[in-house]
Amino acid sequence: MFCAKYAAGKIAESQALINEFSNVILNVLQKKQETKNYELILCAHSVGTILAMSVAARVVRIAQEQKLDLKCFKILTLGQCIPLVSFQKSCGQFKMDLQTLGNAPLVWFDFTAKIDGACFPLLDYFRASGIQAKFKPKFLSPRFHQLFTPQTYKKIRYNWYLAHFLYLYSNEILGSYDFFNFIGGKNTLESKIGAV
Repeated sequence: MFCAKYAAGKIAESQALINEFSNVILNVLQKKQETKNYELILCAHSVGTILAMSVAARVVRIAQEQKLDLKCFKILTLGQCIPLVSFQKSCGQFKMDLQTLGNAPLVWFDFTAKIDGACFPLLDYFRASGIQAKFKPKFLSPRFHQLFTPQTYKKIRYNWYLAHFLYLYSNEILGSYDFFNFIGGKNTLESKIGAV
């Protein structure tokens, strides 16, 4: 219901939230133009990934108008359900937002898992939505089966609700997917995910 209304622009409060959130990001980008080794990660999970597309697209459009450097602006989407909006008939504005992002050379990683029944695992939602994109996220799997003991994973695997939130959990076993390392730590997001 939310996604159909959002696609049609019928969630009255959403635009104000998108503007406010994107303004915060733009404010930081403006202040950090001369700062080296800085990154600003827009991280979103589940339905938040839908709103993140609109936020990121507005950031890109205004940053391009103001000639701001977007090298430090990065996107991390987890358990995305973007097609719930991009497959709607009345999603013209949302597709325009995706088109904007598809023309922006951003560092962007998209993690989805097959055991997550509330996402679209490893789906190229640009192509599936009929959007020509020069730049796309790197579509990756977190490989949850490698991050938990067999006993724990057996409990997780058929619990779709838990599996959908697993992206935000700490791991039992150190692996290439590590949410807390991605959003913090010394190295850049791409250097931490590059080995995945």
